[in-house]
Amino acid sequence: TEGQKAIRGLELAIANAGDGTANTVKELESFATQLSKIALVTDDAILKQLTYAKNLGLTTQQSKDLSKASANLAALTNTSIDDAFQQLTKTLTGNIGVLGRTRAEFKNLTKEQLIQGGAIDLINERYGNFAELLNKGFGAAQARVVLSFGELRKAVGQTVVEAPALSGALELISSALDSVTGF
Repeated sequence: TEGQKAIRGLELAIANAGDGTANTVKELESFATQLSKIALVTDDAILKQLTYAKNLGLTTQQSKDLSKASANLAALTNTSIDDAFQQLTKTLTGNIGVLGRTRAEFKNLTKEQLIQGGAIDLINERYGNFAELLNKGFGAAQARVVLSFGELRKAVGQTVVEAPALSGALELISSALDSVTGF
């Protein structure tokens, strides 16, 4: 499933970075779940961001800071969390990009400050709970219910998919089809 793929990607990224354990995966999964409720996106979307951040060589804390800043920037600029994440990731190369045109405070950051995560730090310091404040009320509650149902569907589907009887039946069907088609 998509969720399993996201978690496996994160596990591989952490293993490649060499700075984490199974506890790190659990910590980031928990973080993704919490941030998804605030940002009103799926936890899989956050897990993909965390995986990408780890693949960039960011520490676990830097990865979490980047995802949190992405949620807050998305809320601040009324854009998607993926677009905000891409904008912030670009700043880690020293390129202020669109952020320099949207907020005056970003223009004052040097290339070195950007590379060190200055734009991410600035967002988290000045707008640290913006997504949470913006995503309150009836509309946000509705969106959280929709996300919760999606997570429930995913969990139920996972249980069905992992059932030994279903797995065995699929193997039997696969073998039968292979013998008929010669595959």
